[in-house]
Amino acid sequence: MDDSKWERWGALGGVLFVVLVIASIIATGGNAKPSDSPSKILKYFNDNKDGIKVSAFLSVIATVPIIWWAGSLWARLHRVGDRHNRLAVIAVLGLLIGGVGNLTQNAVSAGVALDLGSVGASAAKFFYVVSGAFGAGGLVGIVVLVFAVSVAAFRFHAFPAWVGWLGVVDGIVMLVAAYSIATTSDSINTFGFVGFTLWAVWIVATSVVMYRATYAEDAPAPVSA
Repeated sequence: MDDSKWERWGALGGVLFVVLVIASIIATGGNAKPSDSPSKILKYFNDNKDGIKVSAFLSVIATVPIIWWAGSLWARLHRVGDRHNRLAVIAVLGLLIGGVGNLTQNAVSAGVALDLGSVGASAAKFFYVVSGAFGAGGLVGIVVLVFAVSVAAFRFHAFPAWVGWLGVVDGIVMLVAAYSIATTSDSINTFGFVGFTLWAVWIVATSVVMYRATYAEDAPAPVSA
């Protein structure tokens, strides 16, 4: 199998990633809000402990296909004009930051679910808020990722312009959602939900574009000085 075929199949890792992440959200079986009382958050952990553990496992597994997707993204950006891999490095580092935030968030929640017998209501709320803070920090990495790819879309035509604009909009929404690291306000959760939805669509869109591409179609576009 030549490099182009590896790259095309690797691109579909983005689609598998989205499927696994959605499955992990469904597996949780419920949700709590940072503003909820300690007793309510402890009840959330008790009612959904098995789902939380399954969700964390699915999130860990999802890192495998998204890394393959990132490899295909790197190759595509290099081929269409990012000769020094500057945007590719920025994009992958952003994905890394986002992944660390997400994995840490899930690890904290799973840790509480694994040892619920020794966790009181106050501790349950503390760890729940801490896990959310890690997730919020990771959103900044996603912003870096989508902005870098958007620049590549506009400058090198690495992706259709609408994919670039979708990335810009999603990045702005994610930046607002990242403010949840500094507040427990329920209203900020709306931005997180919208941001994730847009990002899921964006990941699938980039995956499909990369899968359908050929080397002939990806000749470097002229870039003005």
